[in-house]
Amino acid sequence: MSKFDSSPFSEEAKVMLAGFRARVLALNKSDLSLRRDNYKEFAELCTLFLDGDENDSIVTFKRPGALHKARWMAKLVYSIKICLLDKYISQLSGGPITNPQQVVKVREFVNFATLLYSEWWMTCSSAVDAPWHDLQLVHNLLKYKTVSPNVAESALRAFKQHLSYLTAEMILLALFSSVVLMHERRGLADKLLSIKPMASVDQPLQ
Repeated sequence: MSKFDSSPFSEEAKVMLAGFRARVLALNKSDLSLRRDNYKEFAELCTLFLDGDENDSIVTFKRPGALHKARWMAKLVYSIKICLLDKYISQLSGGPITNPQQVVKVREFVNFATLLYSEWWMTCSSAVDAPWHDLQLVHNLLKYKTVSPNVAESALRAFKQHLSYLTAEMILLALFSSVVLMHERRGLADKLLSIKPMASVDQPLQ
């Protein structure tokens, strides 16, 4: 099968991609609450595509099902399968999926989905950790410009349409997150305590 290949990228990008890959493989070995149905298959395919330890997980290629907005994870699952099996698909009769330009674009999407998006998605089940993971995704997307500027810019544009998740009210959740470093949580708390209430704020009723 055609798995992830970092050879076309620069040495700087290879080092960065190795870090992304290691984190995703370690995360996929952990016990996550979202590990069921399409999400479980997505995690298994990510491990297979990134050439993880095949002894840790046996992947079964399931028969394709429906493809619609209510089952959007299917797009990721099928895209990874297309990349893994592209040598066999290329032997089929011509069509949109066997177009060389289309295959390159699908592989760029799968590289992004497995190396960056999968880590963010697999850790989204905790509300208190969400602000931290959202900021980490933005930082990683900025770094990913070294690998694929077009993919990184497109993902950043899409993410900026959902910045309501990073409001001042949501950032307070980081105080209760175990993934945020202690000195950062303490700094956030100190900053909040230093803000004096407005004089015009009404006193609560007794």
